[in-house]
Amino acid sequence: MNDNQKFSLAKVGVLGFIALIVLFCSFVQVPTGYVGVVTCFGKMSDTPLPNGLDGIYPWCTATVIHTQPKNYNKEGKDAVLAETKDLQQVTIPVSVPYAINEGTAPKFYVAMGDEQNFLETVLEPAIQETIKAASAKFSSEEMINKREQLRLAFQEDLINFVDTVLTAKGVPSSVTIKDVTINDVGFVEPTFQDAINAKIRAGVLVEKAGFAAQQTVTEAEGKAFDIKNSADAEAFAIKAQAEQEANAIIREGEALKANPELVRLTAIEKWKKHLPRVVGQTVPYMAVAPKADAAPAEQPQN
Repeated sequence: MNDNQKFSLAKVGVLGFIALIVLFCSFVQVPTGYVGVVTCFGKMSDTPLPNGLDGIYPWCTATVIHTQPKNYNKEGKDAVLAETKDLQQVTIPVSVPYAINEGTAPKFYVAMGDEQNFLETVLEPAIQETIKAASAKFSSEEMINKREQLRLAFQEDLINFVDTVLTAKGVPSSVTIKDVTINDVGFVEPTFQDAINAKIRAGVLVEKAGFAAQQTVTEAEGKAFDIKNSADAEAFAIKAQAEQEANAIIREGEALKANPELVRLTAIEKWKKHLPRVVGQTVPYMAVAPKADAAPAEQPQN
């Protein structure tokens, strides 16, 4: 093999190696739960790369951004310090689930730089301001027994605050926040915490007593209603029976009036085929002659 052949072979090898490098740089793997943001000569593409193996130009670079929901927690010593409507200091531990929207991830990356910058400059100040504003609308007792209303008020204010900031940066609705949670609210003054708990327990006992009394009244009313219904039903049955008997008498009277022979027949049926020996003249049905061997009636002595 002469020198020219060796040089040609080396050149082919170098070109092949370069081609492999270019081919390798033309693909990027985007993990599940992420999107890719492509940058070419300092200009970022508005179209995110989906998860999987994606092809890009060799001279471009790709950055992956996490888009699955995460929790930003303010608990323990990091819980938010706020005041109630009656000026009692409370600590409020909160957990804020958030997620960067896939469709706006490239613009979010341009506006915020990275996710950590968003947490420090947008979400953290939003939590501090909105939870304090929400707690100021509730009394100390309401902070305990109306915690769901507190949570909803805090969540609504937080979403509006974050979206206002992101809109000002040109990336509205690029972050989704939902299902915010507030854990046990604590009072800075321990004795006040005990007093609130005692008051709430007393209120629960009063509610239970009131419920038991109402249940007793309801049961008594139910029994009275049942007795009344039973009496009404019995009275209705008696009335119906009396009306039936009266109607039967009326029908029978009308039938006897329309057919006089029926009176005679009815009387015979009532005698059950046993005629009386003595028949007064007031009975118009028949006259019975005395037997031949019967003794004549005695005449009264003068």
